[in-house]
Amino acid sequence: MPYVEVKKDGRVVLRQAVTDPQAQQECTVRLGRAGPVRVRLGESLAVWSYHVRFAEGEPESQVGAPAAAAPPRPTSGYRGWKPQVDGYRVRERIGEGGMATVWRAVEQSTGREVALKFATNHQLATGASRARFEREVRLAERLDHAHICRVLNHGLREGVCYYAMELVRGRPLDEFVTARRLSVRQTLAVMLPICRAVEYAHGRGVIHRDLKPGNILVDDDAQPHVLDFGIAHAMDEPAPALVAPAAAGRAGTPAYMSPEQAAGRDEDLGPTSDVYSLGVILYRLLTGQSPHDLRGAGFDVMRRVATEPVLPPQQARPDLDPRLAAVLRKALAHDPADRYPSAAGLAEDLAAFLDAPARANGSAAAGPPGRRRRALWIAVAVGALLVALAAAVHAFRARGEGAPLDPGRFGHDPPTGSKETADPNTRRLTPG
Repeated sequence: MPYVEVKKDGRVVLRQAVTDPQAQQECTVRLGRAGPVRVRLGESLAVWSYHVRFAEGEPESQVGAPAAAAPPRPTSGYRGWKPQVDGYRVRERIGEGGMATVWRAVEQSTGREVALKFATNHQLATGASRARFEREVRLAERLDHAHICRVLNHGLREGVCYYAMELVRGRPLDEFVTARRLSVRQTLAVMLPICRAVEYAHGRGVIHRDLKPGNILVDDDAQPHVLDFGIAHAMDEPAPALVAPAAAGRAGTPAYMSPEQAAGRDEDLGPTSDVYSLGVILYRLLTGQSPHDLRGAGFDVMRRVATEPVLPPQQARPDLDPRLAAVLRKALAHDPADRYPSAAGLAEDLAAFLDAPARANGSAAAGPPGRRRRALWIAVAVGALLVALAAAVHAFRARGEGAPLDPGRFGHDPPTGSKETADPNTRRLTPG
């Protein structure tokens, strides 16, 4: 079986079988901060202090040690399978995706309802797939925020990885907005805590990479909850990791990807990539359509996202407030350097729009509200300074032209035996 071996400074740091058929001729290896590297079967590459080899054979589980016994075969993908986990009473399946199923369960020690997420892929009990699932748990455990689903517990059962998380009773974001017929301002009010939750995750080194309405549930109190960090990226993760197949760097949902993610440029992924996804979500909620042409296969969509500009917001919705159109254009800038540098910046401009009085005629100066508000304060400060300077100049001139000159003010006494008179014509001092 093909396997990938990675050495750093002569020491083996990764040796792993490649079980995915789509990756057995070419795959991607992420070398910590060195970024992703593509390698073909039979190739050997040197990258910085790393040496990568993709070879055919049977790798050992670890250097200098016998191979570990294979774990029990996972059964979560079988029809009719129902998980049994100590400490939980599993009730019903509430969700299923390509990599996991989610079940409603009751935690027996507390009586509270939770969501149990189980891996569905039969290869998740071994190799890279299991490592990815466990990595999802580690990243999610970093986050303790009111608008992010918290991980409560995790483990391995019947050869299947699982973790327990908060159960959110709600609808996907887009369904919630449609069902409640939310106004623009109400929609922005729901988006604000989402942006702040994403900023919180970024502050703890976690890039979500798959932000979309389906991964944001809104409860009956209109409170959103961000979930599913299955393909999240850790900004501070230095260890090498196998990504299979070669294009797996573009894992995610094409319609909500940033251009750099759609192009497979993992080295460019950062907070602004999630900002772009937030911009796509907001664009669709406000206009009812995508900023990109979504026709064709996923590869075609990713190519357009990576290379083509977005549809101007006011072309998708002519009555859209120009201030919101400016916010969308900035969030959806093709170049990451031209976007909001953080989700907090996007939240600030949305909050500024909500704080501003509504415009009955929809007219407003172009530019994001936060930027316009700062510009207004600067203009006021400059205006006040100019008024103060003008007043000072006027007072100085009035004093020089109309007030008698007092030599004592300048530290001089009048000459002895003379008196000081002011000649109104010459304003010179003459002896008395």
